[in-house]
Amino acid sequence: MVLSNKEIEVVSKLPASKRYEYFIKKVADFEEVWGLFDEGWAISDHNGNHLMPFWPKKRICKFMCS
Repeated sequence: MVLSNKEIEVVSKLPASKRYEYFIKKVADFEEVWGLFDEGWAISDHNGNHLMPFWPKKRICKFMCS
């Protein structure tokens, strides 16, 4: 499935709960997740919590991280 830039923009503007629902549906549909790796996984430390961002499709990951 090819995602258009418009669809990615629309999804990125959804409230967090709707983005989460979209993420779960896409992961269930395609049975894959995408993360960032460059000499190690991208891990964000926020208030002492380690967070690892995931995306349901490579194109969304590239769009959101550019």
